[in-house]
Amino acid sequence: MPVSGSRPLRRRGPSPRPTSSSAGALAVAVAALLAFLGRWAAARLAARGISPAILLPGRVVAGMVGVDGLGWSATGLGVWLLAGARGVEVDARLLLCAYALS
Repeated sequence: MPVSGSRPLRRRGPSPRPTSSSAGALAVAVAALLAFLGRWAAARLAARGISPAILLPGRVVAGMVGVDGLGWSATGLGVWLLAGARGVEVDARLLLCAYALS
């Protein structure tokens, strides 16, 4: 029962979403913090004689993925040929997917 002179409780809706400018400012702040901490951590590691790893360029990563894909394809083909020689019928796509995901 409401007390005299009190206001009724308002129903609160969901909190407002941040605007794109505040989300952008937050993203810039986080990126700046990570860049600063990265340099600070690299300096601490270098002081201890440890060289931090660097990110590989996109072309190098793409080349590594391509070579890895060729290797898994060759493995899947070899298993498919071996299974065929043993008289077992197996879908080649199934073997390729199974070896690529293992």
